[in-house]
Amino acid sequence: MAGVNNLLNRDPPVVDGAIGNTEASTYDVLGRTFFIAVRANL
Repeated sequence: MAGVNNLLNRDPPVVDGAIGNTEASTYDVLGRTFFIAVRANL
């Protein structure tokens, strides 16, 4: 399995007029990220 989080690289909303002031548990603050998972049965 593979995928991309935040494909369009959208910025989180600005809260209280301060840039970077956002809830990290709700919004993706890292930008675009890629992931891959591998499962093996031996």
